[in-house]
Amino acid sequence: YAKAIIPRPTPVALPGFNSYQTFGSHTDYYTYDWRIDENIGSKDSAFFRWTALKGNKSTPNRLNYSNVSSTNAYTYAGNYVHVFSPNKILHVEAGRTYNQISLDYNYLGVSKSTINQSVGFPAGLTSGYVTMGDAIPGFSIGNGYTSDFGSFKNPVTSANSWSVRSDFTYVVGKHTFKFGGS
Repeated sequence: YAKAIIPRPTPVALPGFNSYQTFGSHTDYYTYDWRIDENIGSKDSAFFRWTALKGNKSTPNRLNYSNVSSTNAYTYAGNYVHVFSPNKILHVEAGRTYNQISLDYNYLGVSKSTINQSVGFPAGLTSGYVTMGDAIPGFSIGNGYTSDFGSFKNPVTSANSWSVRSDFTYVVGKHTFKFGGS
């Protein structure tokens, strides 16, 4: 198994080390946003905002292992205000936040479909996991040579929330009454 996964040692000039990383990580993220503010007559106004973050980060390591994370995140919000009279105001807001990160861990040059046969694992060992999908088992050699996850791809939704709230403000003399909910 180790011969199929771990690259051969590379001669280095540093005592106590038998390999070095010659490639760096690559980050490729894009952010987007737009906003609309509008006064609709003298008694109504509306606002809407959308923001997104999309992209990939690739981080190889010294064990011939690549970690690629893809991010798909966005948030949007809007509100509406209606002034019935100087002492009666309606305010309505709504929004959503969503974030999904897809983690793709792979041994470079190792096929998930043929690893079982090439290293003698039982058929089905690397597939069908509920939380990870297909996975190659991880291992630990010591002194920092660790593969905690093996090889798998797993989308994780870390945020998915909606919110709606509204309130009505009524001013009577020196008193302000607010009614609403969220």
